[in-house]
Amino acid sequence: LRELNEQRQHGILCDVCIIVEGKIFKAHKNVLLGSSRYFKTLYCQVQKTSDQATVTHLDIVTAQGFKAIIDFMYSAHLALTSRNVIEVMSAASYLQMTDIVQACHNFIKAALDISIKSDASDDLVDYELG
Repeated sequence: LRELNEQRQHGILCDVCIIVEGKIFKAHKNVLLGSSRYFKTLYCQVQKTSDQATVTHLDIVTAQGFKAIIDFMYSAHLALTSRNVIEVMSAASYLQMTDIVQACHNFIKAALDISIKSDASDDLVDYELG
């Protein structure tokens, strides 16, 4: 994947451009097809004999969410933060990437568990001091 990611970053042998919120993401169809049921369905319906690069507009997802997903497709590393997790989960759901949706659910659950434990300990401290 490292070599394919370098090719993607330099636009080498990319045969698809994904446009999200005006931002262009160059990629390889094979990587997209292997990662997403949405892209598999989309590109398998496109004329199979075409050698031209394909341009796809994704208006339903955000550029931030899609960037995290395409980076994952090429690196197997999903960079989730409290700032991007909802956008990543929404994009992954649209792109039919159930493993990423589940990872986002787990991230949110872990964050909520920490928050609840923190709130409970704060309540305990307030109670003991009060």
